[in-house]
Amino acid sequence: DRDRYITKGDANFLVDAGAVSVTQIIGKVFFHIPYLGYLITLLQSFPLLLIPICLLSASVLKIIKKGKHAGERE
Repeated sequence: DRDRYITKGDANFLVDAGAVSVTQIIGKVFFHIPYLGYLITLLQSFPLLLIPICLLSASVLKIIKKGKHAGERE
């Protein structure tokens, strides 16, 4: 049916009891980042891990940026 959708949760084997109408749909996915949820859960459990992750990310970005500028000089 074009006006109703059958839904099923990720952890369920059976479809949900009722169909969802078009007017009940809220939002739209623009993009997704795979495995980001695992990182967020880890950081909630061990918040001090955020410090080395930020330092590592900053270092990687600096190396990438430096490499781009080196290519421009040639």
